[in-house]
Amino acid sequence: VAILIPEDFDGSDLPPSERGVLLLLRERLDDSWYLVPSVPVVVEGKDYEIDIVAGQTTGGVVLIEVKGGILEVQQGVWFQNGKRLTKSPGAQVMAAKHALVRRAKKTRVDLTDLFMNHAVAFPDIGDVPTGGIGPELPRETILTKTELVWPDAALSHLVKETGPLPEDRILHFIEFLRPDLILDAGPPAFDRIFRRRADAATDSILSALEGLDVNQEV
Repeated sequence: VAILIPEDFDGSDLPPSERGVLLLLRERLDDSWYLVPSVPVVVEGKDYEIDIVAGQTTGGVVLIEVKGGILEVQQGVWFQNGKRLTKSPGAQVMAAKHALVRRAKKTRVDLTDLFMNHAVAFPDIGDVPTGGIGPELPRETILTKTELVWPDAALSHLVKETGPLPEDRILHFIEFLRPDLILDAGPPAFDRIFRRRADAATDSILSALEGLDVNQEV
C-alpha cells in the first residue's frame, strides 16, 4: 500500500474521478511510493493545482492530472462531458509542473537529480490510440482504466531507473509540498533554532567547567 500524505487526508471533497484514482493508486502501489493529493501551486501571481503527486525514492516524481467522464478531442480542442476545456489535460499538467519547479527554486528546495515527469489519468476511458493523443501526450503518459489496474507497471515507464535517490531528498520535497509548521506568537523558527543551539553550547561549556572544578577538588 502506498503512503498517503497526509495519512488522514479526507478526500470526500474531491471529484469522484480524482478520489477514485487516488484510492486505486494507494491500494495498488507498494510502500515505496508516496502520494500527495490536491497540491495547490501559486507562483508569479498565477494559480495552479496538481491533482496527485506520486513520488518514489528509486525513480522520481510523477505529477498526475485526472480527467473523468466522457472525453472528446475535436481538432485539438478537448471536451469533457460535452463541455469545452480551456486547456487540454496535457497542457494543464505541464504548466503546473513548470510552476512547481519555479516555486521550489524560489524557496531553495534542492531538486538536484530529482527526476520529474507528468501524466494524465482517464479512469473512465478504456483505451486510447497507440500513438497517444497529439504531440503533447505520448501513449506512455496516459493512464486509462486499463493502466490503473496495474499502475506500478504504467508508472515504471514514467520514472527514471538509473538508481535510487537518497530518501531524504524525496522526503524534503514532500515536506515542501506538505510542510510541518507551528505558527504562533513566539519568535520566528530560525530564532528558536538559534536559541536552542546557543543553549546547547552554553550547557556544554558549563558541563566542561563543572568537570574542571571536580578535577581541581580531586
